[in-house]
Amino acid sequence: MADASAWSELAECYLAIGLYKQALFCFEELILQSPLTPIYHVKLGEVLFTLGGADNIGKARRYFSAAVELSSGSNKRALYGICLCCQALSSMKNAPEDEDLESLNRLASGRIETIFKCLLAISLSFASACNFWRIQ
Repeated sequence: MADASAWSELAECYLAIGLYKQALFCFEELILQSPLTPIYHVKLGEVLFTLGGADNIGKARRYFSAAVELSSGSNKRALYGICLCCQALSSMKNAPEDEDLESLNRLASGRIETIFKCLLAISLSFASACNFWRIQ
């Protein structure tokens, strides 16, 4: 099946009824068809994170990282996914040792903070411009 919209719809149906392994397969197919689409990487990461376990969460972190790279660091959902994966892996006893978890978590959360500060500044500028031009 080569139709991306069909794979996407099937994945959403599987997610709705809790068949995560089947949804995982659908998102893998979508990534094979369109490897430069960040949302497919994010959704695959979310499914892997939902499945749980150190191995799946480690894979989820890699997919979230790919989505961040594909979006030039602007995908907030992927950045948040990295933070969740780092926190989950650092709290697991059977997780593989990775010294970079803490620094990756700080990097992702810092990027999220920067993005939202910029968005806040833009919205405040817009609000003050609207107040300036308001007719009284």
